Amino acid sequence: MRFKAIPLIAVLVVSSILLVSCGGTVEGTIRKYFSGCENMDMGIIRSTIHPDSSMYERYSNNEFNDLFVQGGVTGEIEVTVDELNVTEQTDDSAMVTVKTTTSMVGGMGSTITQTIELRKHGNQWLIYDFSA
Repeated sequence: MRFKAIPLIAVLVVSSILLVSCGGTVEGTIRKYFSGCENMDMGIIRSTIHPDSSMYERYSNNEFNDLFVQGGVTGEIEVTVDELNVTEQTDDSAMVTVKTTTSMVGGMGSTITQTIELRKHGNQWLIYDFSA
């Protein structure tokens, strides 16, 4: 019996990791978004935005990417999620308070707390709106 349980446990662990890394959870989506920001990867960032969100068009038209350039962010950027609290969650929407610290080359940086609204799209949690 012991040998049959080990493959099952391995499958469950790998499935959990894939679910989180693909944005299958509220926390997974938030972390994926900030990872995209850290790597300035518009593909990753766009994949976390809900298509019904008013932000979706801006992210699709590279307006967000232009903000990186206008803000002088052309080198390394580090984004740390200091706190992440799901304050409200139903079957199809969630509110999350996130505190992040951003550090950039040259010593510039900031710490902000914001509320992020997520909504389900199919079986994925995607970012619908931000508020500071």
